[in-house]
Amino acid sequence: MRSIFIGLAILTAVAATAQELDMLPIGDPERANELGSAEAGAFYDSAAAGGIDFDAMVERMTSADVVLLGEEHTAMDQKLMQARLLDAMAASGGKVVLAMEFFLRDDREVLERWSQGEIDERGLLEATGWYDRGGYRWEYYRPVMEVARERGIPVVGANVPRSIPRAVNRGGLDGLSEEQRALVGEVATDGSPQHRYLISRYFGDTVAMLPPG
Repeated sequence: MRSIFIGLAILTAVAATAQELDMLPIGDPERANELGSAEAGAFYDSAAAGGIDFDAMVERMTSADVVLLGEEHTAMDQKLMQARLLDAMAASGGKVVLAMEFFLRDDREVLERWSQGEIDERGLLEATGWYDRGGYRWEYYRPVMEVARERGIPVVGANVPRSIPRAVNRGGLDGLSEEQRALVGEVATDGSPQHRYLISRYFGDTVAMLPPG
């Protein structure tokens, strides 16, 4: 059976630069400058440059090894769509794993206990420090988590332990211990000009101007 990893990643944009980001040529060079349009509530297949219905979209997703779902933190309609997608993909018969950026790899044992019904929502939030980490209201993520538990879908943390970004913040990649480097893996720091431009828009020019390496 194929394992399909559904990664919930967080995409945020500053309103003042939204138009610039939308027009930035990035991604597949053959389609980087193409514009697509669709009616509100419709699904758009950028590879086919046209609309696609829900069932066909799910079929395409279940043929992939990894599906990345971008989102806005507080858009409840997006959370409900994520839950609907997850449910449909699980119903297809494939083995699905839900990876969430809001959880850490260290949360694995707690997530397993929650999935098995050994702890309730409050226990999960307390054990993972959901609000201590600055997480958004749990209600936004309840729909997708409930689908995962009802369908028996494993939930894993996609983020590294907090000690790793702290170490990088203090001493760059050289500040990581050998054990931490093993968790992070190889990190490419020679990003394209387009990538560094996006970083500057999201995180400020100071970060973008740091020399690669």
